[in-house]
Amino acid sequence: MFASMSQYFGGPDPAQIQEQEAQVKEAMENRAEAQQQMAAQQVDAQRTMMTAQAEQQTQAVTAQLTMQRDQKLMAVEQRYTQQKIQLEQQQTQALSQLDQQAFALAARSQQARAQAEMQSRYSGYTGYTAPTMDESAVTEQKEHQAGLIQQRGAAQLEHMTAQYEMQKEMITLESQRALDMALAQIQVKTQQSTMALDQRLQQQTMMLNQQKLEATGQLRQRAVQMTARSEERRVGKECRSRW
Repeated sequence: MFASMSQYFGGPDPAQIQEQEAQVKEAMENRAEAQQQMAAQQVDAQRTMMTAQAEQQTQAVTAQLTMQRDQKLMAVEQRYTQQKIQLEQQQTQALSQLDQQAFALAARSQQARAQAEMQSRYSGYTGYTAPTMDESAVTEQKEHQAGLIQQRGAAQLEHMTAQYEMQKEMITLESQRALDMALAQIQVKTQQSTMALDQRLQQQTMMLNQQKLEATGQLRQRAVQMTARSEERRVGKECRSRW
């Protein structure tokens, strides 16, 4: 990465060599710092992108699982509503049949009573009549049977409602568990990707520091050599001048 900087050393003066060495060293450090900042910015951009992707995945998974949960809840509710309607229809039909039976019994009782009265009025003789229930007994029996039908219907409705509530709770819990697992997987994947980015940035930083250290050492070695040569030339000139 760091090219050789020996071309900067052209003057024989040790002070100039030292000044040029400081300038080259500063330029190398600035260049390394700029590269380090660029690497950090790239990692930050990638981390931001990964965070946005994870957020999008979270929203998509949440929407999908929520829709599936709502569809299941709607299906359960529709089935529960249909069962309630069927139960109400069965109860209404049973009460209607009970009304018809009670009406028939009351009609037979009235007919038998009327026949007995007519026979007694015209013949003066009261013959045998089959025993029948009077209207009060018919009404009492009807109310008793109706109460049993309503109790049985209430028990069935209570059982259906308990099953419905249990199914709703199971669907909600299963959906939440699936959502938690999906979000946990997204989070783990994001954390792993972030760790990989951080490791890569650390490796790049170590490599840049190593390159900077090597280039600085080469620069120092070159400066020492140039200083020694400059000193040799100076000493040689002094010796020649004395001769």
